Amino acid sequence: MTFHTSKICAWLFVIGVGIVFFVVFQENLTVNKWITFSGNFDTVISKQDYEEENATGRAILKATGFTKSLDSLPVIQFERQTEITFTPAVVPETPIPILFVANFSRLPVWDFEDVYNQDAPPGNRRCPESLRNSKDENFKKAFLPNIRLFMHNSINMSEWNRLSHFNNPFGFMEYSYDDIMSSVKLIPKPREPLLSPKVGGDGCIRCAVVGSGGILNGSNMGKEIDAHDYVFRVNAAITKGYEDDVGEKTSVYVHTAHSLYQSTSHFVKTGQIYAPHDQGIKYVMIPEGMRDFQWLQGLLRGQRVEFGPYKSKR
Repeated sequence: MTFHTSKICAWLFVIGVGIVFFVVFQENLTVNKWITFSGNFDTVISKQDYEEENATGRAILKATGFTKSLDSLPVIQFERQTEITFTPAVVPETPIPILFVANFSRLPVWDFEDVYNQDAPPGNRRCPESLRNSKDENFKKAFLPNIRLFMHNSINMSEWNRLSHFNNPFGFMEYSYDDIMSSVKLIPKPREPLLSPKVGGDGCIRCAVVGSGGILNGSNMGKEIDAHDYVFRVNAAITKGYEDDVGEKTSVYVHTAHSLYQSTSHFVKTGQIYAPHDQGIKYVMIPEGMRDFQWLQGLLRGQRVEFGPYKSKR
């Protein structure tokens, strides 16, 4: 009888201690509250374990024997709650190791080859002669009217890592992130659209794209070309002496560093001593190699080129 009474008392003592601990623990939850946050942690800790910003400007969280620092976390909120939903933070991306053509014995195929950045859908204009009206099913599948064309707003780390799988000019294989981005980050955001909306009429913009292969020689198409709202010219863009065949108006000049630079020297025999410079002209550069990014850096800084084949050139 004495044995059983002692055993019961022992159990009652244990239960009593447990109840007291539970009450104190619950009170601690109410008084000290809890921290909820999104960051680099997979735990939730009490207010006593939270240390305010230290001298280095980092918030230090201490819990269960380890210390970690949080950089640039959102404001940490204290809330009266015991059930917490935790959202893991995204681990910051870094550039993938540089891929080289020599790494591959055959042409690689990636499952993201047909992934493209796209802008907002274009306006729903019903132009009679639009590429969007094509009846060719293969063309309609391939044509993306709102594909993002320009680099000033499209190269984040995810996009860099994706494009690093492709050869230039379609990607950045064999290139260093820092080498390329030191130029890209200098590109100013355009203050106006490349092509201004057309006022009046049906609102349709009619464009002519003129290459430099010579097939227009003797065509007598100059006036028809210049009658378009915008005329795109590429590479050498020779017009002087050939106005009857190719026109003389240039709205958008699409070039590489090489074609722009060579237009002032290699084509001098044709009378082409400078690149197109019509009033209001827009220049669009297609980088085809590292030399283009090196040249672009000099251009955007307003100084001589520091590296590559155009070193010391203006």
